[in-house]
Amino acid sequence: MPGLFTGGQTITVDGASVTTLTGDTIQAILDRFTTAGHPVTLEQLVASIGERTDLLQDEAFLIMGLARVPSTYEHWKLSSLAALYHTDLAPFAAMNAALFGIIAAGVTLSVTVNGATHGTPSTQTYQVQTRTGDTLNSIVSRFNTQIPTSLTDVVLSNQDIPLIKAGVQLLLPPANACVSVLIGAGGNRFPSAVFPLNVSLEISRDAALIHPDFSDNEPTRMDRTVIPPVTGRSAGSNDPMRIAEFARAFREAIPMLKLATGKPGSVLETGDTDDGRSDRDLWAVVFTDGGISKIDIKAPVHYQELPDLPLPRYYALRPLENKLSAQKATPFRALKDDGSLGDPLPVDYQGIDLEVWARKFLADFDLFLTAPYTVPLWSLNGGALRATLDSLIEAKDKLSQAIAQGLTYVLNQPVTDGPAANDDPALQSARAQLIQRLKVSLSKAYSTDVILQYDSHVIARGFDKPARLAGHLTADTPAEAASGTQPKFAFGNAKTALTTDDDYVNFLLNVVNETLQELLDLQLTYNYQELEFDIEKTEGICEYEASNWLTFINGDSTVSADPSLSINLGRAVIPLPLRSYPELPRLVSQTTEAAYSGGNQPASIAQAKEWNYNMIYEHQDAAQDLITLTLRLNQPYQASTTLQGSNQLPTLMQTLGQYINVADKLWSMLERLLTVSGIGLEENLQNAVATFASLALDISESWQRHWLPGVNALKANASPQTQIFDYSVRLVPDQQGRYYSGLNLCYNTVLPWPGVNPPDIIVSADGKESVTLSKGQPVSGILTYTFPEVSAAQFPVNTRLLLKLTFSGLDIMNQQNGVSLVGVIRNRDLLKINGSAGQITIPTNRSFIYETPMIAFPGIATPLLTWNIPFPFGASGGLVSAIRDLFSQILGTPVQETDLSVAIQYGYTLVPATAESEALVVTMPVLFKPRFRYTDDVVQELANAMNAWNSWKKPNPCGGFWNFAINAFSSIDGSPQLPILSLNRLTTALRSS
Repeated sequence: MPGLFTGGQTITVDGASVTTLTGDTIQAILDRFTTAGHPVTLEQLVASIGERTDLLQDEAFLIMGLARVPSTYEHWKLSSLAALYHTDLAPFAAMNAALFGIIAAGVTLSVTVNGATHGTPSTQTYQVQTRTGDTLNSIVSRFNTQIPTSLTDVVLSNQDIPLIKAGVQLLLPPANACVSVLIGAGGNRFPSAVFPLNVSLEISRDAALIHPDFSDNEPTRMDRTVIPPVTGRSAGSNDPMRIAEFARAFREAIPMLKLATGKPGSVLETGDTDDGRSDRDLWAVVFTDGGISKIDIKAPVHYQELPDLPLPRYYALRPLENKLSAQKATPFRALKDDGSLGDPLPVDYQGIDLEVWARKFLADFDLFLTAPYTVPLWSLNGGALRATLDSLIEAKDKLSQAIAQGLTYVLNQPVTDGPAANDDPALQSARAQLIQRLKVSLSKAYSTDVILQYDSHVIARGFDKPARLAGHLTADTPAEAASGTQPKFAFGNAKTALTTDDDYVNFLLNVVNETLQELLDLQLTYNYQELEFDIEKTEGICEYEASNWLTFINGDSTVSADPSLSINLGRAVIPLPLRSYPELPRLVSQTTEAAYSGGNQPASIAQAKEWNYNMIYEHQDAAQDLITLTLRLNQPYQASTTLQGSNQLPTLMQTLGQYINVADKLWSMLERLLTVSGIGLEENLQNAVATFASLALDISESWQRHWLPGVNALKANASPQTQIFDYSVRLVPDQQGRYYSGLNLCYNTVLPWPGVNPPDIIVSADGKESVTLSKGQPVSGILTYTFPEVSAAQFPVNTRLLLKLTFSGLDIMNQQNGVSLVGVIRNRDLLKINGSAGQITIPTNRSFIYETPMIAFPGIATPLLTWNIPFPFGASGGLVSAIRDLFSQILGTPVQETDLSVAIQYGYTLVPATAESEALVVTMPVLFKPRFRYTDDVVQELANAMNAWNSWKKPNPCGGFWNFAINAFSSIDGSPQLPILSLNRLTTALRSS
């Protein structure tokens, strides 16, 4: 055996010495003794060098004979024998598993199994007693009749049981051989950017040493062994090898290579491949020069208001209509019993949310293109219906293109980024990504909430065909983690192209319940998991791309963390537009009441004039909703507010309406495809299939026209009527997004709050007690109300709430009636970010904003304040001065020209008032002036009449007084002939001018 001895060592036998040469064999040493004139035998040589440790080369190869077990003990433990022969237990047992005559009979062996691991109720122990002629294999077989186990398990469980007989001969496992190769000493050279990783050991024989009869036999000439991945632990370790550990060790040794698994073959061949790749499941991907050397992915949008926070582009499908649609006399064709459509008849549509119809149709279309429905079309009637199936596929392709045309920017883009043109390459990239998803599933892709787009800059070489890295986003959501809830959103996988220098990376986002949150504030990390390569279009399959795929080992932790990559996504504040028409608020009631009532009586004429306006509305707010509320005071009675419908019928509405109106009956026919038997379809079922295909094609074509310029241009709402007090109301959730914690009331007119105090707000809901919100102070036109911090006041987000707003302290002479209008604005100002200068709001693209009409209460609330308690006036001065002071208190300063009626009486106190009772008073009429328009001349007119009566009647002045009863009437056009204020006990001392 060559290569055994090290060189330069002296060997002495019976006084004679020789010096070894590197690579000497034992025979070479014997020959050297003979040449020196001192021949020695093999036994003499071995006896001389047996204890020396400096002669044999490291990792030299020796051929050993069978080992005989010493007779030190009658029976030996397996662990003791493994230690004796310096080998590991598991391979030692495996080498001798089939040997007869080595096992002692009558020995009890046991295996204990964990119940949780083996599906048993508890941990159990199983036993086997050895027999004469047993082998280790036969013992394992008997254990397997009780519980599944292995040779390793049995040996490890019984390694300290005396089992092996003394004197028997055993096989020893071969020693490990280590072959080392220095990689990268002359620079790194790789065959391509991605290549199979295959390590094998070849042992060959010298052709001169092979018998001619075996010279053509390949196994005789050479043996090739494929070396599997191993870890750095000692040879023969009992722990199973893990590919992840090998990948980590590989990365430390060759950091520019990343390991991946897969079985790529020639992408266009369906049979055997000729490139030798299909049987290799371990691959290396180059992440340095000659491969993928750089990837930069960065947020591209910079707002002047947010200099330190670049954002991705945000795209979403805009609503088909951001108003309810209506149309009269729309042509509609009913579905006949034979499955075809009848003659057109006029149908009226009113208040239609086109999104509901669209989602219904897309879900039905996806269902019809599943195998249970399409297989009969392909196979029955001799293939005559395949043309119908082709038309459906054509319609789906058109729909995918048409739907994607509705994708646009969610936010108004910064001026520096240029206009959002329809041919913008960034927008086209996002649309292309959406089209791919639509071709998989129309309904699922249509439900995509937002597409996040980042710019990518790539330096990649060594790919013969297009390639892409694919991965997913992970998001750090502190609020979610704190509340312990599951994430309410999911990102789809995204691909980074490796064949162009500059491109885009698009992430599709779906939110479970968009109504609960108007934005997501996330820290994003892009983790690569897979490599798609050898991408090419296939012939005969429209736009289908065939490719090979590899999956990175430990992709999340090793690939994206590589220092050669720069995946800087960071923070993203994502707006979530809601694509459905908002529910109209329900107006519950509006009422008026005196500001002072019950035990709280007014102390002055000014307080007696004050009144409160109450209005209650009900609505289930989505997070994207803003309630608009208008309070109109002094509303002319002839004015009215009505809900106006649209007069325009988009073509898409007509085709969707046609489908929706026949869908139920049509599907009752199409469902027979699921149970069809025989070789053909009956005529009415064929007609139903053709009708569905025709309707689908009509919808796809009208959808394409829907987004053409000018066909569905956004229309501005009509200018609102004159408003006096215009508010917006937004409910605010807590940090976890579970319960409402506050309400923001924004005053949309001029500050400060002129003439009307901020309302008091009471909130209630079914099954919950009413709570009064705490009112803060207005800051920059926004007044914040807070919910009480008690569990009884917790209203879950998205709860349908009743809100009562009370506008108190209105002056009856300045605000003589009231009416409220309520509407909803959806998706306005979705993106709000706290910046250094306070909260920054990025306006939403107008295409996404819904505005419902303002709905008014059907009537006008007019107060009637009647007071029968005394209000003294004119404590000093003459009668004219007292009367002028009275009208100033009632009508204000300057005095308004108001219609009044006045009754004047002489009063006399018979019994003064006590703590227990009012005064006993008698009165006599003096004059009555029916409804008249007040002017300054009235004061002198009344004083003259009172003086004349006083001179005529000469009443007793002691205990006498004048009593005025004044009614004030509304001065608003069209008001009813009823008073709004009645003050019946206005008193002053009896005196003359």
